[in-house]
Amino acid sequence: MKALTAGVDEAGRGPILGPLVVACAVTDDPEGLAFLGVRDSKALTPAARLRLDPLLKARLTAFALVALEPDEIDRGRARRSLNLIEGEAFSKAVAAAARVGGFGSLAAL
Repeated sequence: MKALTAGVDEAGRGPILGPLVVACAVTDDPEGLAFLGVRDSKALTPAARLRLDPLLKARLTAFALVALEPDEIDRGRARRSLNLIEGEAFSKAVAAAARVGGFGSLAAL
């Protein structure tokens, strides 16, 4: 099996409305992703994001998204910090990507 590279990121932590979305992407070809010129999605236009979406997904070994709605975050804040809530979402995204990719365990990532 080729070496795997996994990355995680979030979007929506700052806005007052809408979900906080966490993603985990796994590839065995990081150079192929670099070739697409994707370094920072915030620097891309919405049209460029739409164009790159299928190209990125075709090069990924696995990916997973976890979305936390504002009311879910509000309920969680009664017991823990936003950093902990976000950390749990990252863990869920990594575990889901491992399942999708058939890696069997998080250790493979």
